[in-house]
Amino acid sequence: MRFWESGHVWFQNVLEDIRIKVERALSTRKTEKSLRSMTGLLWGVILSIPIWLILGIVLGFVWK
Repeated sequence: MRFWESGHVWFQNVLEDIRIKVERALSTRKTEKSLRSMTGLLWGVILSIPIWLILGIVLGFVWK
């Protein structure tokens, strides 16, 4: 193998490493975004349950 051919293989390895790191970063970002949206939905459910219970009690008394 000639000197310049070994450099080409090294360059391919560096590009492959960069590609893997970029894919991991994008995957991590996507996972964090999904986690944030699921956390928001969970808080929405937690806060809405007491509101629906109170509304049900109030409407139960009104329609009685």
